[in-house]
Amino acid sequence: MQVRAEYTKLGMIRYISHLDLVRLFERAIERAKIPVIYSEGFNPHPKFTLGNPLSLGVESQSEFMDIQVEDGYPLEEMKDRLNRELPQGVAIKEVFADFDKRAIQQRIQACLYAFDLGEDKLDLAQAFKKMDKLMIQRRRKKGRKKILVEEDAYDLVEEIWQEGPILYGRFSSKEGATLRPDLFLKAMKEALDLDWDMDEIGVKRVTNYDENGQVFHGR
Repeated sequence: MQVRAEYTKLGMIRYISHLDLVRLFERAIERAKIPVIYSEGFNPHPKFTLGNPLSLGVESQSEFMDIQVEDGYPLEEMKDRLNRELPQGVAIKEVFADFDKRAIQQRIQACLYAFDLGEDKLDLAQAFKKMDKLMIQRRRKKGRKKILVEEDAYDLVEEIWQEGPILYGRFSSKEGATLRPDLFLKAMKEALDLDWDMDEIGVKRVTNYDENGQVFHGR
């Protein structure tokens, strides 16, 4: 039986990598004695898949993972057992079995981020709208290698606005056209020549959007 779980990644746990998060869930599933289905082969591992990776240091209110468990296992019990084993900041919000079985990455096409600029009085949303390009650097595959390329990511910002010190940006997360929040901040800092300490800007993934532009609840 394939089930989907929505969870949070908040607080200090935001500083663990995507790979470490996978290991964290593997240990939690084992300790909680969830009857998960294991892969075959020399090194079997529990069958579960996390959704879109978060950049290091970014919090999230809404993340998703798919898990294969034995048929008929009570989902509320699964939620409670996992939450007893997970560290502070990672919490299972809901577990459900009735959903579109397409991969999470295939369903989520955009993400909304909140940037806490603290005492910075700059209206970054208006500053962005006055720009005509947003140059970022990222690694792209070229044959068997990855090379550093410069790209204009302006059109990957689907919507942007600001409420006081909080900047909201809805960024594309389509395959091959994804804008990470850290790359956005770095590009804005360089374009506007801002004296920022990047580590002091809090970043949170607030919600996700599906292929129809609707809030993605995992269904």
